[in-house]
Amino acid sequence: EEVCPERIDLIHKNYRKLCNLLIDVEEWGQVVIINMLTRYARTQFLNPNQNESLLEENPDKAFYGSDDEDSKPEEMDTAVLPKRKPYVMDPDHRLLLRNTKPLLQSRNAAVVMAVAQLYFHLAPKAEVGVIAKALVR
Repeated sequence: EEVCPERIDLIHKNYRKLCNLLIDVEEWGQVVIINMLTRYARTQFLNPNQNESLLEENPDKAFYGSDDEDSKPEEMDTAVLPKRKPYVMDPDHRLLLRNTKPLLQSRNAAVVMAVAQLYFHLAPKAEVGVIAKALVR
């Protein structure tokens, strides 16, 4: 919000440089850059959890199914579900996650909270668990 509030396109050419220099920046500068990169990444990259949310919305069978649903053939249930392609993470998206993970060890609580927020919004569900230990510490 402080950096490029309305012109997020200015970050494009400097994105990789900002990700790689993030560790060398002073702690409060890290907080500002992480928040800016979180805003940028949420607008530029696909949600890695999008396919998983579709799976939760369309379960194979309802937990409390009626007797009528039990009498339907199994082939009909599998034909209704659409085919989904597995998500392949963009290399720049992975670069951001890889370069911010070491910052979870920071002494500054604001840096840890900024990285936790970034992981909450941008990481696949399987990787979000890494922030728990840092938040408890």
